[in-house]
Amino acid sequence: MPRNTDTLQIGLAIKAILSDSQALANVIGENKVFPVVAPEGTTFPFVLYAQTGIRETGTKDGLHDETTLVGLDVFSDKYQSCVEASSAVRAALENYSGTVAGCESESESISAVFSGAAARRLLTPICRSK
Repeated sequence: MPRNTDTLQIGLAIKAILSDSQALANVIGENKVFPVVAPEGTTFPFVLYAQTGIRETGTKDGLHDETTLVGLDVFSDKYQSCVEASSAVRAALENYSGTVAGCESESESISAVFSGAAARRLLTPICRSK
């Protein structure tokens, strides 16, 4: 199986999916999903995402599978909005199917990352309230 370098685009895919979620926008507002760090002056609540690692599975023939791990954090000044935003993040990502930002959910990308025990950790955003 050829190496799937598109899995490195998973952060862009996650941002696109979350940015399209009306349920999440209802809680945090528009354009409040950022990679790694929020811009100065960003008000609560907001979501951060960051690539946390790559898990590769190899065989004697070379690399067989690659999964990019992404961490999600929801920041809010109120606990309830943090919980609501976390639920909206999970709902938007958990059952997503399709292709976005070069990641196709039927192969080694979104659905592969969002399945199994690793997904339960990944899809449970860390809620950080002030």
